Amino acid sequence: GDGPNKPACIALAEKYNKDIRFMKVTPDAVPEVQLEADVLLLPLKKGVAETALPSKMTAYMFSSKPIIACVDIDSEVAEIINENKCGWVVEPENEQKLIKCMIEAVGTDITELRKIGSNSLDFAKKRLSKDINLKKLVNVILDIKKEFSKC
Repeated sequence: GDGPNKPACIALAEKYNKDIRFMKVTPDAVPEVQLEADVLLLPLKKGVAETALPSKMTAYMFSSKPIIACVDIDSEVAEIINENKCGWVVEPENEQKLIKCMIEAVGTDITELRKIGSNSLDFAKKRLSKDINLKKLVNVILDIKKEFSKC
């Protein structure tokens, strides 16, 4: 991305001399870029994951990729990822734990990475799809309508 920390991230990547690429990606090209990745990173500042599920998480899950989530350990995001075996959870803003987690992810067999990615996709289809959530929303509206018709 092109966030304000991009220069610092590039400098850090150069220090490690690894195959790390920084690209400018248009919104319509995001799915293609995600398909190239083995693992996707979901970094959030402390406290952010306690307020809502980030839309990026849904997109990551539908891309059928494992996720390294840097989120509050007691958040719903962490719960979803841990309980459904969709990736790894690391507390936010803890560089050493993130490094350790990335090393673990890099050392994970590709077959296992695909299984973890499949878990992400399965969860997304069952809980985050438009069809599933539209039905839930319609049912809520119909329930409210029933309650108001009794009045």
